[in-house]
Amino acid sequence: MAQPNRTRWIRLALFVVALLAAGFILREPALCFVYLRRLPDEVLLYSSVEGIRIMHLDGTGRCLIAGGQFRKPSGSPDGQRVALFDYAARDGRLLIVSADGTGLTAISPPGMSVPVRESAPPSWSPDSERLVFYASPRFGEPSQLYIWSAEEGVQPIPNTEGASMPFWSPDGERLMFMVVTAPTLDVIERTFSLFAIRPDGSERVLLADDVTDRFLVPPAFWTPDGQIAYLNNAQPSDLIIIDPITAERRGRIDFERFWVTKIIWSPDGGRIAALAGDYTIRTSVGADMVLITLAADAESEADFREVRRANLDYLSDLGWSADGTSLFYQDVEFLIYRLPARGGASVQLAQGAEFALWNRTHKMGIAPLR
Repeated sequence: MAQPNRTRWIRLALFVVALLAAGFILREPALCFVYLRRLPDEVLLYSSVEGIRIMHLDGTGRCLIAGGQFRKPSGSPDGQRVALFDYAARDGRLLIVSADGTGLTAISPPGMSVPVRESAPPSWSPDSERLVFYASPRFGEPSQLYIWSAEEGVQPIPNTEGASMPFWSPDGERLMFMVVTAPTLDVIERTFSLFAIRPDGSERVLLADDVTDRFLVPPAFWTPDGQIAYLNNAQPSDLIIIDPITAERRGRIDFERFWVTKIIWSPDGGRIAALAGDYTIRTSVGADMVLITLAADAESEADFREVRRANLDYLSDLGWSADGTSLFYQDVEFLIYRLPARGGASVQLAQGAEFALWNRTHKMGIAPLR
């Protein structure tokens, strides 16, 4: 009986070695269903032709979380769940899946029209208990904001008719959102009014009415210290920083050389990364696209640092690593790259449609990290 047992163990060992070798070659763990339960604190979520995938910031550890035509993934801050859109559904669907790939569930009610193609990713509250998004109650009706929680399901937020692109404030006390100032067939460049509101629909405040939505990029966002930054409809746009309670303007960066289409604030609040057209170099499509960084308290573009100028598109995604040392971007071929924030050689990581850096502040099922 010893010989069969020995043969069995040898076969098992060879099988394990083969799995590990395949994982090394493909940069994908052999047993993703185990690996997904022990993810590092910061990972990259991205949508591919297979579905929503995840990987380390160095491109290793790639695993499929949810298979299907899913887009715009958004991970909860506690590391437990991922919200995503079903791109194949005619009226769109918002779904939630556990970080280990189990429990995929649609949370948008039947008949609700979620504008997947134009929508910003759904926004998690800082405590990960609630999710805000915008949708139309029925196809063809004005959109409004909705909030989801595990206890109450999906509920409309009062006083938000016509609203789109909602985002939670860093302290979880307010939402900001946009409303089209004048309806137009031009979805490439529209003007919005910017509002802040409590999650229960109270204390709605008009902050600005000159927000531009050029190239379908969300034009306003929360800064790490709880201010709101937005691009105005000047040509070229200026970056305005505004107080979300008083609507007082706290800062302004004037752009002349660069036509900005995307801005990402660094996690420490000290710098911004911007994707922009450089109009000192004209091309057949208008301007050469460039990725720059700039001090967040700058008054003009004068102290910019160029970090990338090749194969960029006005729709490219951008992101900072949590430590502020690396930038991530997507090129015209939907390839995802990492490069030093101070400039240098890029490293290709994966191919995807959109990506999001997921800073997981909690381990799954364990107390918060200290």
